[in-house]
Amino acid sequence: MSLLIDQLTVRRGNCSVLAEVSLTALTGQVTALVGPNGAGKSTLLKAVLGLLPSQGRISFAGQDLAVLSAQARARLIAYVPQRSQLVAALPVRAVVAAARYAHHGWLGMPRPIDRAVVEEALSQVDALHLAGRTFSTLSAGEQQRVLVARALATDAPCVLMDEPTAALDVGHALGLLDLTRRLAATGRCVVVVLHQLDEARRTANRIAMLHRGRILADGPPDQVLVEAHLATAFHVAPVPGGALGFRSLEQS
Repeated sequence: MSLLIDQLTVRRGNCSVLAEVSLTALTGQVTALVGPNGAGKSTLLKAVLGLLPSQGRISFAGQDLAVLSAQARARLIAYVPQRSQLVAALPVRAVVAAARYAHHGWLGMPRPIDRAVVEEALSQVDALHLAGRTFSTLSAGEQQRVLVARALATDAPCVLMDEPTAALDVGHALGLLDLTRRLAATGRCVVVVLHQLDEARRTANRIAMLHRGRILADGPPDQVLVEAHLATAFHVAPVPGGALGFRSLEQS
C-alpha cells in the first residue's frame, strides 16, 4: 500500500502554491517533507485531506480519495495539524475519543474497543495523566501530544503530521520522532512535515524537499540533504566536519 500523489496542483487566486507535484509515500516508511517557509508543505497535506481544492490525483492503497466520504477518508488517513483550532472546553479524553467517529459515526455509542484504543493512544504520547484535564487549559506542547493521540486513535493506516515537534520540549520531541518510526514499523504510512533538517535526517527513510511549490529533490536523506539542494532551497551550506550543522550562504 502507498499514498500516491500524481500531478497535484493547488492554486490560490492566480498563484500556484503547488505545481504538478508527484510523490509516493510507502507504508512501512517515514516520509519527511522539508523546505523553506512557504514552499507548500502544509498545503500538500491539506490537499491530501481534501481540505483544499486541488487538481491531480491522490490515492491510498489504490482508492481515489476524491470519491470517498469524509468518514471513509478518516478511516484511511489521520491528521495532526500544526496547532489546534479547538476552542470548546472539552475533556482531553473526549477530544481523543472523537477520532473514533470514523468507525461508528457521530451518533454511535462508544464500545469497549473504542475506550481501549483511546487509552492506548494517550499512553503512547505520554498524555494519559492529562485525560481528565480540559483541553483548552493545556500548554501548547501538551495539546500537541493530545492531537497526536487523537490521530493514533483513528487506527488509520496512513498518518499525516504537520510539524508535530514544533511546540514540544526536547524529551517529548525525541519521543515523538521515535513514535513515528515505530508507527512505520507496524506497517503504517507516515508522512511528516519537519522544520528541523537534523530531525528529518535522523527520522525519515525518505525525504521530499519542496521549493517554490515543486519537488526539488526526493530520495534517501543522504541524497537529498546535499550541498546543492540546501543552497537552492535554504541558502545554506553544511558546516565542514559538522554533520548536522549549517552556515548561512548569505553571510559568506
